[in-house]
Amino acid sequence: MALDVLTELDYLHAKGVQCCDMSCRNLFLFHGYRVKLGGFGASLLEGHGFKPTFCEEI
Repeated sequence: MALDVLTELDYLHAKGVQCCDMSCRNLFLFHGYRVKLGGFGASLLEGHGFKPTFCEEI
């Protein structure tokens, strides 16, 4: 499962995507214990000056 996450993060970083909200709730488990990343609402694209917004969980 960790290899799935690292492979996907490597792919995203190669495409210039920065995941700014990496947490367990954004990891989705599929058949065969395969993991997919989701929740890219707070992500940044390389070269864009946008700052992510977030809220603190209580």
